Formats: sequence, C-alpha cells, structure tokens
Amino acid sequence: MGASRSDRSRGRRWVAPLTVLAALVGLAPEAAMAAPGELTQLSGPLGCVSVSGGQCARGRAIGEPFDVAVSPDGRHAYVASVKHNAIAAFARGRGGALRQLRGTRGCIRHRGGLGCARGRALADPWQVRVSPDGRNVYAASRTSHVLAVFRRDRRSGALRQLPGAAGCLSQFGGSGCGRARAIAGAAAIRVSPDGANVYVASVGSDAVAVFRRRPSNGALEQLPGASGCVSRAGGGGCARGRALDNAIDAALSRDGRHVYIASARSNGIAIFSRGPDGALVQAPGPEGCISQAGEDGCASGRTLRELLSVVVSPDGNHVYAGAAGAVGVLRRDPATGSLVQPAGALGCVSEAAQGCERARSAHDVTWIALSPSGAHLYLASFGRVTMGAFSRSLGSGALDELAGRAGCAGPVSYLGCRRARSVRNILSLTVSPDGRNLYTASTGSNAVAVFRRAR
Repeated sequence: MGASRSDRSRGRRWVAPLTVLAALVGLAPEAAMAAPGELTQLSGPLGCVSVSGGQCARGRAIGEPFDVAVSPDGRHAYVASVKHNAIAAFARGRGGALRQLRGTRGCIRHRGGLGCARGRALADPWQVRVSPDGRNVYAASRTSHVLAVFRRDRRSGALRQLPGAAGCLSQFGGSGCGRARAIAGAAAIRVSPDGANVYVASVGSDAVAVFRRRPSNGALEQLPGASGCVSRAGGGGCARGRALDNAIDAALSRDGRHVYIASARSNGIAIFSRGPDGALVQAPGPEGCISQAGEDGCASGRTLRELLSVVVSPDGNHVYAGAAGAVGVLRRDPATGSLVQPAGALGCVSEAAQGCERARSAHDVTWIALSPSGAHLYLASFGRVTMGAFSRSLGSGALDELAGRAGCAGPVSYLGCRRARSVRNILSLTVSPDGRNLYTASTGSNAVAVFRRAR
C-alpha cells in the first residue's frame, strides 16, 4: 500500500528543514544523509576557489596550486601556487568554505604583484606546512632549491617573512638567504610533532635534510656535519643512506620517534629513527627500508613503484604508500619503526588488482591523506577518476573503497563515481585538523575545491 497523505506530509516536514540546513552551510541536501567518510562538495561558489572565478569564488595568486595546509587551530588555510610563485592565505569559515584575506594579507609573492605582499625565495613553491604551535609557516620550492620561513599572525592568519638570512635557506645562495645543504629540488617539508625539527625531502639531492627550529621566531638552523643530512651518495658532508633516490615525500610518526621518506626512483621508503637532537639514524638491513622486490638491501614489498606519497596512521600501527596504480598497506613496528607488507589483498588496493583489493580510484596515485581519527583514507589520482575515499580497518589496517558514488569522484561521471567541480589533475589533498573538511589542490583547474566530510 502507498504512503498516506499524513505520512507524506510528515516526510515533507522533515525534508524541508534538512534542505534549509544544508543550504545554510553550503551543502547539497544529500550531504545530510552521507555515509561516514563520504565527501560532499559545498554548493555554488562556496565549493571552490579559482583564478578565473566562474562557478567558484575568485582567488588571487593561486595559479597551479600544488598544496594546501590548514593551521592547527583550523582557522586558516594556505595554498602554494607554482604559477604565481606565491603563498595565498584564506580564512576558513562556516562549513569549511575559504575566504581570502583582504589586501596584502591575502598572499605573499616572490617580488610582489597581484596585490600581494612582497616575498623572497618563493619561485615554484611545492609544499607548505604550518608548525604545530601555529606560529610559523614553511614552504619548500623544488625548482629554486629553497626553503622560505614565515611568521604567522595566529589571529589574522597573515604571513610575514622573517628578515635577512633567517627568512629563507638556499642550496646555492642568493636572495639574501642563508645556505643549506642537501635541499636541491626541495619537494616536501615536515615539522616534527614537538616542533623542535624540520625535515626536507629533496629529489635533486636524493636526500633528507635536518634542521633545528628556533622556538622564539621559527628560524631554521641545519644540524652540523653528517647529522644535518642523509643522502644516497653520502656527499656534501651528509651521512650515507639507502632508498633515497628521488626522495619526494616525508612523514613522521605521531610519537615523533621515526621519519619515513618516500623515494620515487628507489621504489621504496627509507626508515629513520630520530635522535634527541633530531638527527636521523637508518638501521642496517631490512629494518632500515622497504622497497619493491627488496632493492637496496631493504625489506621486500609490492606495489611500491614510483612512490609519490607516504603517511603514518594516527595510531602508529600502519604506514600507507601512494604509488603508480596502487596504495600499499604496511604494518609498522612502533618500537623499531620497521615496515612489513601483509600478503594478498590486505597489503594493497589497486585499480588493476595485482593481487590487491580492487579500487576504481587507485590509478596513478599522486597523494594520500588520512582522517584525524585514522578511520578513513583519501587519495588523489590522475585520470577521469581523481579522488577516492576508503574506510580503514583500525585492526588490520586494510582499506575498503566506499561503495557507489561515495567511493570516488572526478570531473566527469565515470565508473559510477560522483561528479565534482574543479578537480582536474589533483596533486594534493588535505583533511582539516577537525576532520570536517577536505581540500584539493588542482593544477588542471587552477583551483582549490572544498568538500564536507561526513563523520
């Protein structure tokens, strides 16, 4: 029997408030019924910020965005723009929407322009990170081989570059910067959980560089001698390490005891213990690294070719590796930091299976990120499907792609995935510290897209 008029009337009374509530926070009505971990793009101009505007809000100095960082207090977001040689600053508002700060507070750019404050050593910034205390922002520039250092106003979100040599470090000098070793092709920058150290993975130096962070102003000082860097060749005064060819990403365990470096040409992850001063020590043999088929004397793994991204789960029990066509699942020993990949489908997800759990979105994976609780993993990939969402088993660490439209998205409808705006060629994605939002940096769309995350 069909629903009575009174039943239908009660249904309308509930649907209307849900629709109004969704509109108030910029969500589509379906977001109110989303499954845990599902992503729903904010509606209209709240759902994206782009150079050209159009259906998105318009932003300055965000051409070819490579990375987005959200401050620990959740109040501000920072976007690294390769095309405009800049870091753009946004306030994070209701529902997670981004509003660019006004005037020169809204961006800091190499040599100024576009209404931005004038900065140094900001050519082609690849990654941007905020310190755990929220006082500083750091940017790594791959093609200019520099690190830029900023003081952050925690109230307004505005950035001010430190003066003189404290404001930037360079492999080759210039721009009034201080000198640093093993940062040629600086690709990834990470601040330790205790805020005492900064680590930089460098594709040109095939290395990880180690810096001491000054609490008073956030300035960086490289550790002396071999404590200051570990490289594949061991030159330039660095210690020698394994699985560091084309070091492109870095991750630290939440307890701060271990550092993991993903290396694209080594097809593996270098594993380091972190000493009292922040110096890194790599264990000999399989405990010191894991690679495809055990190259470099490492532990043997699968689906680790052309690694681009690495993350450690919040509980410290697993490490995840984003590679060409797959995400590897690795068990972590919390005491030694060593990694082992489970056999079969528990050890990986892949578009092409390869003995892994099959996933529509795991094609040419460029980035992976975990939710703050560790219950969900998200990936970015190139192709018609550019985003994937997975539930994570807190016990085994295994990944399971969410069903139907909840599990994937792209700029076109494909493989039953949800369609999203401004998500072509995503290079990175970021989950906010409160777990409420996910932000994507899309070079193909010249935009940052904003999603609400169901919890």
